[in-house]
Amino acid sequence: MVAGATQEVEAVRQSACEARSDEFRSDLVMDFLGLSHCKTTRIEDGGFPTYVNAEQHNFSLRCPECGVRAVIHGSSVTQHIDRPIHGKPTVVRYKKWRLICKNPSCSTTTFRPHEGQEEFTGNLTTRCRSYVEDQCFKRSFSSVAKETGIPEATVRRIADELLIHLDENFRIDAPVILAIDDVYLPSGKDVKISKAREENYPGRRHMCFRTVLTDSATSQVVDLLEDRRGATVFNYLINMQGARRIRYVTMDMSITYRDAVWLALGVPIIVDRWHIAARVNKIVDEARLKIRGQQKKAYVGSLRAALLARAAELRKKNPRRADELSDLFANFPELSSIYWAKERLLDIWDCRNKRNAEALYDRWVGELDEYAAPAFKAVIKMIANWRTEVFNYWETGFLAAKPNTEA
Repeated sequence: MVAGATQEVEAVRQSACEARSDEFRSDLVMDFLGLSHCKTTRIEDGGFPTYVNAEQHNFSLRCPECGVRAVIHGSSVTQHIDRPIHGKPTVVRYKKWRLICKNPSCSTTTFRPHEGQEEFTGNLTTRCRSYVEDQCFKRSFSSVAKETGIPEATVRRIADELLIHLDENFRIDAPVILAIDDVYLPSGKDVKISKAREENYPGRRHMCFRTVLTDSATSQVVDLLEDRRGATVFNYLINMQGARRIRYVTMDMSITYRDAVWLALGVPIIVDRWHIAARVNKIVDEARLKIRGQQKKAYVGSLRAALLARAAELRKKNPRRADELSDLFANFPELSSIYWAKERLLDIWDCRNKRNAEALYDRWVGELDEYAAPAFKAVIKMIANWRTEVFNYWETGFLAAKPNTEA
């Protein structure tokens, strides 16, 4: 009898352990989706995608009309694509209950509990849509579609709807230092841009020039205009929110941009140092190309980067290449003259004030020899036409800012 009682106690203990174990496993399964009012009943993780069977859980049985306790009348199952879990697409088979009110005088006969319904309103769960919105501008549409199991067209549609929403609520804060430049970009699938390209540039099929506006202090893009015409830039600047905050505008030597800024803003214009350096380096490179027939072509070509670099930086970072340049200059005085004229011109931007900078520039022009003077004739004329804008770099205290419109 004692043995029988012992066996009975052991059986009860074993049953309690199994019940606790089942409850523990059930808690783990319930936490798989992590959704309120949703209980996971089964996970099919063997194939692709992962299928999760879930049902409505912990909902109110009270009738929303009369408050009388209702009973379960039936159910239906719908499929919804959820956000990826463990890197695999996930589909939730969601079981929704239908309840029937037992109050004969109540106008409501059957109804569905509202708890948990907000997550499963369409083919995608709410958090799956949020995941696509978060990833669609960080990665390609095809990779997001592959990870989630959603058609690429759906990912593109969600991205378009998000862009419309962001555009409606987007506010552009005008920067203190506005940088304007043009950029050569493909028109893509933008119908508005394609139409403008066909009207203004009928000879081009896939590419068009556009105007990019950036915050020179932070290098953040402010906006991208559909073309680089003066009317487009003027209309944008005159209607720009917070345009009164703009104190300076940096740009290349574009008469179109200069006229638009003068008419719309009337603020000081500063010619970007980068564009002047690019013009000067082009002169040096043209001088290099002239001596390729007199010197070994591969050797001269290998020195291109050294010729375009600043002398002090080259001597510090690559002394051997600097010595090779010195040997080359000994045999080609014309290239040497043009190179050192380039260095003296760019050294002017190390001055601390406008007066010294203008004095150094005038001295530089007067000291050009018979080799450098013809080569830099176009640069001298260019700076003469833009002298005020070039030397505004110092007058407005931009020495520390180092503005640069190039991306």
